[in-house]
Amino acid sequence: MPTEPIPATTLTLLESISIVLGENVADHTGIFTWMGYVGMVLIRASVSSLEMLAVGKDFLQSVLNLAGSRDNPKSKFPHQPLLLLLALGRAINGHGRLETFNTLCKPLETLLREFSHPVKVLHPEQPFTFLRKPYLWEIPAWNELKRDDKGTLRKSSLIKQGARAGIPDPVHRLLVREPRLVRLAAQILLDARFPVTIHEDILREVGIPVEPLSVQEMLMLGQGLNFDLPSTSPPRDPAFRGKVLHVYENLCAVCEQDIRLKDHTLGLEAAHIRWHCAEGPDIVQNGLGLCKLHHEALDRGAIGLIETRQGLNINVSNHLAGRGSAFEEMQRLKDQPLFLPRDPDHRPKDSFIKWHSTHVFKP
Repeated sequence: MPTEPIPATTLTLLESISIVLGENVADHTGIFTWMGYVGMVLIRASVSSLEMLAVGKDFLQSVLNLAGSRDNPKSKFPHQPLLLLLALGRAINGHGRLETFNTLCKPLETLLREFSHPVKVLHPEQPFTFLRKPYLWEIPAWNELKRDDKGTLRKSSLIKQGARAGIPDPVHRLLVREPRLVRLAAQILLDARFPVTIHEDILREVGIPVEPLSVQEMLMLGQGLNFDLPSTSPPRDPAFRGKVLHVYENLCAVCEQDIRLKDHTLGLEAAHIRWHCAEGPDIVQNGLGLCKLHHEALDRGAIGLIETRQGLNINVSNHLAGRGSAFEEMQRLKDQPLFLPRDPDHRPKDSFIKWHSTHVFKP
């Protein structure tokens, strides 16, 4: 057993572990010594120096800044978070640290098309150049890249010049050595910018493991780097689901699904029209009772809401494709009336419907 003093970072980590274990390590010398040894091994195996500890801390702070904490206004589009998620996935899957814009362009366009706001023309060159921030993204030949008369770096120009970019070297080495940091960074970005229903789809697309970090793993990583992890999304109202399902009479507002096991409703959820992570409030006027399928369809923009003279109807994306009875049933939903609460005061607000139509629904 080693006899050298235990570093302060390890002591902090052990205090957190003692909380999880429900044991006061200060009262158990044997446990303290054993855990101190294991803690040092873990930290030294993943973060070999104080310099790497500092890099990890600065990296997480930069991720939080990008995600948009409560003190920082969120940027309008999630283009930069999507590019960083792509880069994080490529870092732990053996790709080179610096890659050309031409290499990243196609997978980035897929992410923008599937998970960002609907637009007529994709501009992957914007996140490629705008993400340039310390500890997140560097473009080594930034000053040498030729721009147009307006000083803009266009897509065709980036391809022609073979522009390369990537995660800065110290951060990249740390992430390769400690892939749990990739999962933690991804979790921060996803929680702040996307609804839970599409987290796994994004992670699979970028090649990051879909299993979320446990509370203990997050605690160990944060404390190991001497870093406090604030929440990146506003608190949720635990009564939101019950209130929404009550006013929708425990039915899916789209298909009127009503399946119960005794008194327990199966497969029914309370969906936000304006995403909770996009400052959508936990009120019934921003909620819909939906089955799991139509909840994900709403969050992915496969279905939307449209006001008509007769009331609120269902809109279906022209990009929807598939086969079989479920797909045909989804197609038949177009222009069908939405099941609404009896009390008009509980029905969806126009402002939330407009937000979804502008930012999520794919026409």
